[in-house]
Amino acid sequence: MQGQQSLYEFEHPVNDAQILEAAAYIVAKKQFSDGILSSPNDCEEYLKHKLAIHEHEVFAVLFLDSQNRILEFKELFRGTINAASTLEKSFKRC
Repeated sequence: MQGQQSLYEFEHPVNDAQILEAAAYIVAKKQFSDGILSSPNDCEEYLKHKLAIHEHEVFAVLFLDSQNRILEFKELFRGTINAASTLEKSFKRC
């Protein structure tokens, strides 16, 4: 199988975390190029790629449309195993 190899350049020096974040983005983009999560396993794999780079816990929301296409991944809070700082106004009351 012959294909064109992707090359990546950074305009400035990068640290380990930035390289891992870029790698996770590339893997997720190739694996989910159509943006559709067709099974719970797909969702699990996608989130592993998105969250693996964090050294702390993250509370995030994955927005999907009615066809299970990814609209947005939004990180809301960061914390530790037993605490996360939030503002009361961050939550909407119904």
